[in-house]
Amino acid sequence: MKAQTGAVRGTLLDAVTGQPLPYANMVLLRAQDSSFVAGAQTSETGAFALEQLAWGSYSLRAPVVGYRTGRRISRLSAAAPTLALGTLRLRATTVQLQDVVATAERPVLSGNLDKKVIDVSKYLTVTGGTALDVLQNVPSVSVDQNGAVSLRGSSGVTVFIDDARPATGQRHPERGGHY
Repeated sequence: MKAQTGAVRGTLLDAVTGQPLPYANMVLLRAQDSSFVAGAQTSETGAFALEQLAWGSYSLRAPVVGYRTGRRISRLSAAAPTLALGTLRLRATTVQLQDVVATAERPVLSGNLDKKVIDVSKYLTVTGGTALDVLQNVPSVSVDQNGAVSLRGSSGVTVFIDDARPATGQRHPERGGHY
């Protein structure tokens, strides 16, 4: 007596381009209760085969990302032990996403090995103040009554405003300042 098993075979293609859908998962579920029976992956050409299946009614699904889930109900029996489904074509799903606005803020404190950069634009308490007023609100920075700046107790700190270079005594012709 021959075993009562069958197979399901076919090829999975894109409905518009006709290109194969390689490495897509094919899932065979029992038609009565949707319980998992077998699974296979399509080849590079989109071909798949599910074998050693008991006779009965099945639902074949192809859940491929970016495509509508393909579904087909088939029955294996003595009259049709092997189902050659031929070409199954899946249609791509398109989803129109709403506009996305990306915003970013610079961190207040950033730094490298040679410098620390402090963005004081977020300091509302120093709006309209002087550079010394700003420095008094920076963590680890101290300003005494004479305007001397120290960093964690160490004097000899050089402060650059807006990444300017230290003054050399010569006047900058366009800005009216030193360079």
